[in-house]
Amino acid sequence: MFKISQLALFEDVFSHLKNRNDEYSKELKNINPKAEHIKSLIDDRQAQLDVAKSNLEEYSDKANEAIELEKELDRKLRDYPTSEEIRDWQNRRDGLEKKADQLEQRIVELCEEHKDYLIKTAPLLVAYEAISFMEDNICIKDAEELIPPRYRKGFLEELLERGFCICQTKFSENKTAKKEVEKLFIECDPITDISNELSVEKKNLEAMKVEVKSFKEEHVKCAKQINGMKKELEEISIEEKKITEKLQNVDDEKIRRWEQELEVVKKKKTEMIENRARRKQRIEDLKTEIGNLKKEYEHELRKIYKHTELKKKLLFCSKAMGAATDIKDEIMDEIRNEIEELTRNQFFELIWKRENFKTVQISEDYDISVLDQNGVEAIGTLSDGERQVLALSFIAALNIISGFDAPIMIDTPLGRISKEPKSNIATKLPNYLKGKQLTLLVTEEEYTEEVRNKMRRFVEKEYKIDFRDTETGNEAEVIEYEA
Repeated sequence: MFKISQLALFEDVFSHLKNRNDEYSKELKNINPKAEHIKSLIDDRQAQLDVAKSNLEEYSDKANEAIELEKELDRKLRDYPTSEEIRDWQNRRDGLEKKADQLEQRIVELCEEHKDYLIKTAPLLVAYEAISFMEDNICIKDAEELIPPRYRKGFLEELLERGFCICQTKFSENKTAKKEVEKLFIECDPITDISNELSVEKKNLEAMKVEVKSFKEEHVKCAKQINGMKKELEEISIEEKKITEKLQNVDDEKIRRWEQELEVVKKKKTEMIENRARRKQRIEDLKTEIGNLKKEYEHELRKIYKHTELKKKLLFCSKAMGAATDIKDEIMDEIRNEIEELTRNQFFELIWKRENFKTVQISEDYDISVLDQNGVEAIGTLSDGERQVLALSFIAALNIISGFDAPIMIDTPLGRISKEPKSNIATKLPNYLKGKQLTLLVTEEEYTEEVRNKMRRFVEKEYKIDFRDTETGNEAEVIEYEA
């Protein structure tokens, strides 16, 4: 994908900047030891990050190998002729696995929702005493009829400054009136000026207290729901193990062997997926640490006032390397998103059971997922034809995005695909690879008269591989095809 994205230039830029940065860092060593120490920490964490990324790729490859082997063993078991009882056990286990996947996904969602709820509620829990104190004081002022007030202190002050009452009595002519207003001003609580705001805040404070009081109930409710699902998941796991044990002890050597291999593969898959998740988290932690160290490093560089030129060069190298990496990652993400969208659109145009599937997704590691209407991974249950359509859609998407003007060859593109979908693919495939020289290696079963008619206007040449026996053995000759 990196080659397809044509981002080698950014690698060259980063390498060149790093060489210059290392040269300037040597000059810095005797000027600011702390900056040099931070720089060595950055290099160390960057090396750890490179190793972690390499390990992530290794775990991803091993996880994918295990997933493919699991699918292959599962297909063997499904296609193997056996008794109705054994088939029922297999179907029951498949159903349990799907239900377990759904439960695990829901548990993750609930845990995230609960975490968000805790983060949102935590400030209210911490400030509960202050909230209660504030509400109690507002209630006291309310009881004293200061909310709403008969007079506002600011309003009385304004009358005294103007020198006359709202009834137009001038205080200079009526000393008694002035004294009454002055008395009211002295007695009036400053809180009267914000009485409206306090009335509004009183309602807000009441709502906060209600939310705090309901915290325990909500917390317990969510915990019970999560624990209930975990218990159900444990029960499913126990039942799955029982079925697996039964299948591993059936009176059929092939089934027993495949079941034992399947159990080993599943354990390996789980281990690799967990290792991959831990490595991803390690990568994120290292990226955060490197980012913080770079900020500290730049702060130290700014202290080198006597070496302005060196400071500028180091700051430029540091920021430029960060920018080159960010741009490269951003472009890679954009390309992945484009490939995902094109693959999804083309898959749903070619597929013949659109209502069975919800979407197609491509992860950061370029693992392809097909989700059913319940949002559950369905790639393992795709038929051979559906898998081939997915592969064609992905290849077409890569071809469009790559920008490379190269010929494409596909072997048995319509193999294992039934009549109606085969006709659909024959119609739309040329448009997906428009403008490209495409060579298809097909069998007679694939290249039917109907398919040939659908593709005729796009085909420049047709050839047939003719086999014949000779004295020296079998020979193959490519001759022009005539229907």
